[in-house]
Order: sequence, then C-alpha cells, then structure tokens
Amino acid sequence: MLKENMQIILLFCFIFLSHHINAQFSRFGVRASISSVSWVGDYNPNPNVQYNSKIGGSIGFYFAREIGTNWNIEYGLNLSVKGFNLTGQVLYPGAMVGVDIKNQSAYIDVPVGFRYYFGRAAPNGFFIKAGIGISFLVYNKVNWIGQYNNQSFNGDFDGNASELNRFDFFVFPGIGYQLANGLNFQLIWERGLINIVKDDEYFDWTKAYNQSFKLVIGFDL
Repeated sequence: MLKENMQIILLFCFIFLSHHINAQFSRFGVRASISSVSWVGDYNPNPNVQYNSKIGGSIGFYFAREIGTNWNIEYGLNLSVKGFNLTGQVLYPGAMVGVDIKNQSAYIDVPVGFRYYFGRAAPNGFFIKAGIGISFLVYNKVNWIGQYNNQSFNGDFDGNASELNRFDFFVFPGIGYQLANGLNFQLIWERGLINIVKDDEYFDWTKAYNQSFKLVIGFDL
C-alpha cells in the first residue's frame, strides 16, 4: 500500500514540475499551517457520543505569477494532516462502553487559487483569495481507547482500504496579508466536496466531508 501511494505521489510531482518548469513565475515560496480539522456532514446522530475537531496542519510550497493588475494565480503542493476526534459511549456488545477515538489522515493537497490585492501596493498588502484543489489520501490511522468496568483496552487500524475514498476535491476561500520582505499570513476555510466514507456504517456516518480552519504562514524565497 505504501509503495503504491509513493508511486502515485512521485508520478504527480513529476507531472506537476514538468508542466511548470518553464513558466514565468514571479514568486516561489514555502509555507506551513496549523489548523482545526474535523469531519462534517449528515450522519445518524448518537446522543451518547460527540464528534470533535482536532489539531491538524500542513507544510508545502507554492508558485505564483501575476495575471493582471492586482491579480495573482497560485499553485501549491502540500502535505496535510486532517481527521477528527470522537468521545462518548457506544453499545458493544450489549453493554455501554466509554470510548475515545482519534482518526488521523494524511493527504497530498494540490490547490490552485487566485489572489486579489487591494490598493496600489500589489503584490503587497491585504488580499482575498479563493480556489479549488484535489487531495490524495496517503495514510489513515484510527486509534481507539475503551473503558468498561474500570478496565481499559485500546487498538488501532488502517482505514484506507475499504472505508475511505482515496481522492477528494476541496474549495478554499480566505484572506491574508503580504509583507514586502516576502512574509505572508493567511486565514483559510477549506471544505471537502467528496464523501470521505465509502461504507455508510463507518462510525454511523452517511455523508462526511473534510473541513479545516487554517492559520497559514508563508515566505517568498
């Protein structure tokens, strides 16, 4: 599974870089983010459990070029951590068991977005941005801890093969500020468009989508 994922990643990186190697980019940079990530959507609610957000993040790089007055187009490649937490009680089997479940997923994200800069100082100053991207699931691990009759037990499993879709599309609006020295800050909301879950009984979800609220710091090289 890991070998297959690495082949997909390497192939995509080759295509991405080959296509843009001769382009006239005005900016190249690196960036990292810390984020609040979760799954959202329609599901069969269990009053005894609570789905919570967790801390995620990303690292990556970007290329950008001007396409008009105050406008930039930006291409990126990121490694992102997403997922959710679940706490509460579930019936297993015939008894209520306290559980704490942590789902952690790693994706290769490929966003393409547009920036619009306000004022005459472009490409510096305040800007808004929006775009769309594609994600490739490369890792997913579920860790659970249960408690019953003062006894604890735990385990983990890989959810890649049968329960989760390996591809996702997402949209992302955001705002930011670009400094003249190349440092930039962004606040971004990101929402997946494809149901993560293949199996409707997986954690009682019928439809589930990735969601992230990101604080991003980047630097033009």
